[in-house]
Amino acid sequence: MFIATFIILDNMKILFLFISFFYFSNLFSQDSLSVRQVDSLVSIIQYSNFPTQRDSIFQDYSEIGLKINTHITLVTYGKELKKYAQIVKATQLENKIEKHNLMGSAFYYNKNLLIKVEEFMIEEGKEYKAEWYFYNDKCFFKTATSPKFENRISLLVKLSNTFLKKVNNPN
Repeated sequence: MFIATFIILDNMKILFLFISFFYFSNLFSQDSLSVRQVDSLVSIIQYSNFPTQRDSIFQDYSEIGLKINTHITLVTYGKELKKYAQIVKATQLENKIEKHNLMGSAFYYNKNLLIKVEEFMIEEGKEYKAEWYFYNDKCFFKTATSPKFENRISLLVKLSNTFLKKVNNPN
């Protein structure tokens, strides 16, 4: 009797592990499928012939040894915002040594809903990258691993909503 109970429990453990594996792999595959779908839309936006507007802003703060050059790209399709991107090149003169930083972010939209944010920063030769995937203003997947980035999600959504308002109501 003891051996039969042990075999049944052992089989139940294997069955439980087997079911858990498929359950969790299914959850991951749903995220993975959603990420691939978003990346497909982003790729279409990047290589499309949608109307694109570009602008740049140069700011010189000589008194503190800082120069900032910002390049902005706006991609639209009718009244829909498809992409808002900015690249910021900063040069700071500190103790007669120039430090160069390069930062950028790109916000991608589908039907005026945020679907993805990409950010990068190159500072002192080190490159940092992060991506956030969204559905209904909720992040469902991110590549950023630092806990500092958790607070960034709400900021990204607020920035996104600001961009949308400015594009849809330019006045």
